[in-house]
Amino acid sequence: TDKELWTAFKKAATDPIMQKAQDDFFVNSFVLPATRAASYLGLTEPLCTGLIVDAWVHGAFKIITGLMEPRRAQWERNQYEWARIYVKTRRNWLATHKNPVLRKCVYRMDFFQAQIDANNWSLSLPMSCHGYTLESSNA
Repeated sequence: TDKELWTAFKKAATDPIMQKAQDDFFVNSFVLPATRAASYLGLTEPLCTGLIVDAWVHGAFKIITGLMEPRRAQWERNQYEWARIYVKTRRNWLATHKNPVLRKCVYRMDFFQAQIDANNWSLSLPMSCHGYTLESSNA
């Protein structure tokens, strides 16, 4: 409700230095830890790394991987099985969570499941998610 603060935020959003700071924060806080986790797990497909980035941003990566632990023998050396089990586990966790806001987030796992079903491990465009179509700007 503070118009002066709102104006300052809008101005900051157009500042290249602020944009770089936000990009750096996102990369350092989410992308790099997620890619390190993917590497540690032996995951090389962009879809698998995308799952971890999504979880790092949205939260609960360690909880979900903990829930997957009893099925380790199924996924330990197979990133495709890891992704299938991860998506199923996370979707169930979201869908049954006591927080109703998290239950509304199952579409995230539905998106990844659709990419798995389409064999789109490289996350090639175009893709659709939650009513939006992601397309290459070079098309």
